[in-house]
Amino acid sequence: MLWFLMITLPLILVVAHVVLLATNLYSSVKPALIIPAIIVVYCGYSIISVSDRDALPAIILAAYYLVLTVFTLRRSYLWYSRRHA
Repeated sequence: MLWFLMITLPLILVVAHVVLLATNLYSSVKPALIIPAIIVVYCGYSIISVSDRDALPAIILAAYYLVLTVFTLRRSYLWYSRRHA
């Protein structure tokens, strides 16, 4: 159950972020960076919680979180550039 939450919660956050960007509910750039920041914290948590027996899953989760963060930051940048063009 914990692994399910650790994998799906950041994905749900990304979907929420994209929906908020698409509906223009962010008032400025600072709130648009909150969800990527949460995903980076998840990445840090998965790396900190590494022990010898579960090092590989933690590394995989960290890579997953970093990919999600890049995706959300890219979407945020595209949203910002369209809004201020």
